[in-house]
Amino acid sequence: MKKMNKFFAILLCIGMLASIISACAGGNNNETTGASSNAQGGQQQEGGSDGPQPLKIHYLTSKLLSDGAVQTIMDLAEQYKQQVNPNFELEVESISDRPAYLQKIKILASANELPDWFDADPEPFFEGIAEKGLVVNIDDVYKEIGVTDKFFKVSIDYPRLDDGSLYLMTWNANAEYFWYNKELFEQAGVSAPTTFDEFLAISETLKSKGITPISVHGKDFWPLLRYMAFIPFRMEGNDYLDKLRKGEAKMADPAGMKAAEFIQKLGQNYFNEGWSNADYNTSLELFLSGKTAMYYIGTWQVKDMIDENMNLKENFGYFKMPQYSASDKTKVSDFFANSGIGTAIRQDAYNEEMKNFLQFLFDNYADTALYKYHVIPSVQPTIKDDLSQIYKDMLKDISEVETYTKVWDVRLDPETNESIGRESTNLALGLSTPEEFAKRMDDAIAQNAPKYFK
Repeated sequence: MKKMNKFFAILLCIGMLASIISACAGGNNNETTGASSNAQGGQQQEGGSDGPQPLKIHYLTSKLLSDGAVQTIMDLAEQYKQQVNPNFELEVESISDRPAYLQKIKILASANELPDWFDADPEPFFEGIAEKGLVVNIDDVYKEIGVTDKFFKVSIDYPRLDDGSLYLMTWNANAEYFWYNKELFEQAGVSAPTTFDEFLAISETLKSKGITPISVHGKDFWPLLRYMAFIPFRMEGNDYLDKLRKGEAKMADPAGMKAAEFIQKLGQNYFNEGWSNADYNTSLELFLSGKTAMYYIGTWQVKDMIDENMNLKENFGYFKMPQYSASDKTKVSDFFANSGIGTAIRQDAYNEEMKNFLQFLFDNYADTALYKYHVIPSVQPTIKDDLSQIYKDMLKDISEVETYTKVWDVRLDPETNESIGRESTNLALGLSTPEEFAKRMDDAIAQNAPKYFK
C-alpha cells in the first residue's frame, strides 16, 4: 500500500487537541443513544468464563439517528442484548454535520483516541489510518463470520482502497436516481429524458411554465459534484477522474470543460432559488411538497417516496442518469451505485465477543433493514412475493451495474476536495467562468495530489 509521509500534516497542532476534542464532544450537533460508560468502549470487563463476556461498543456516525441503517443496527443490538448477551451495550453518537464530523475524526485519529466504530469513506485520509494499522481488516472479519458471499458486489467493491484492501463494513446498497413530480411534468408537457440534451430541454420547458426544475442543496458540496461527474463519466468512464485526481488529466480537458459548462448552465438557470445556502432537508422538502420538479438523490431517501406498503407514491417517478452521446463509454445500466459511507472498527477494540455480535448482526441485517426500515441493505435480502415492484426494480438495477460511477468527493485528495467544493459553487453561481474554474482546479491538483498519490 502506498505510504503518505504527510498523512497528519493537515491536522491541527497536537497541543490544541485536548481543548478541541472537549469542545466537539460537548457540541450541540451531537445526538447520542445508549448508556454512558467510564471505560473505553470495546474493552472486555472482568467476568466469568461461562457465557458471553460484557462488551460495550461506542459507534461514532455521521448519519442521523433516524437513518434506516442506523435504526436497523440499534434494533438488532437490542435484540442481541435481549436474546444473547445481557451485558452488551451499543452507544451511538451522531454528528450529522459532515464537516464537523470529519474534523472530529481527524482530531481523534491524531490523538490516538478513535472510537470503537466510526464512519469513513475509502478516501486518502482514511487510507492513511488503515496504513498505520489502526483499523481491522474487514475482508478477514467477513471471511471469519462467513458472510462475504452474502453482500451485493457494489457493497463489497465500493469501499475498497486503491490496493484492493477492505477496512470498512457497509450497510447499504444504493442506487441514485433523478426523482420527478409526475403532475408537474404533465403540466409542462414533458416526459422523463434519456439524454442530457433532453434533460436541459425539459428543464427549460419547466422553467418557462413557471416551475422550478431542480431541487439542490449547496450547503454540502457533494450534490453539486454529482452533477459535475455525470458527463465525464458518460464520456470516459471512471478513467477521467482516476487520472484527474493524480494530475494526469486536466479539468481543462474536453470532459472537464463539458462538466463545468453543464454545472454553470444548471446553476444559472434551473436550480431552486437560494440553493447555495440550502441544506439537505430544505431541498428535500421543496421536492416533496411539489415546489420543484426534479430531485437527484439515492435510494437511502426512498422512504419519503413510498407509501405504507412500500409502493412508489402515485405522483412520483424516477429515471437513471441520462446518456451524453452515442459514443458514451458507459452503458445506461452503469450509473451512481454505491454502499454509502462505511464503518471501520478500531484495531484494539475487536475481540471474540464483538465477532459474535457481528455474526448476529449480519445474519439478521438484510431482512430487518428492508422489510422493517425500508432500506436497501448491503447484504442481499430475501425477495418475498409481496415485495413491492419498485424495490424489486431497484434491487435489479443494483445487481446489474457493471461500472459504477466513482464519487468525486471521495476520490479527490482532501485539500483539492475542499477547493472543488467552493469553486464549483462559485462556478454555478456565475462568479467564475468555466475556464477560470478549470485553471483553479488544475492548480489545486498540481499542488495537492503529489502528497497523496505517488
